[in-house]
Amino acid sequence: VLYFVGTTPGSRVLNYIGKYTLWRGVLLNGRPTYRSEVDSDVGLWYSRTGHWYIGDYEWIGLPGGHAFAASVELRPELVGRGSWRLSDPLDSGDSGDSGDSGDSGGGGGSGGG
Repeated sequence: VLYFVGTTPGSRVLNYIGKYTLWRGVLLNGRPTYRSEVDSDVGLWYSRTGHWYIGDYEWIGLPGGHAFAASVELRPELVGRGSWRLSDPLDSGDSGDSGDSGDSGGGGGSGGG
């Protein structure tokens, strides 16, 4: 079990805050995947681009999401709290990770299991 806690600028994407459970048997790019217990349409995965992403479950495995962290950590709870960012809300609607212009996310991974 993994928890994302904290606040986000302007209370954006609050449905991504909460409890995530391991999706057993599903590895992407050598790392586990998770599903939100707050919103079953939300997942957490590792992309081939070297980023952890939180986003719509239909995007799982793709390089993009609403929140992201650049990291080589094997599990998202090992990613530093200050590493998570929100994607730019003013982008073209793509789920890409515009890390330079993304807002700092207050939430961070914690817990484990």
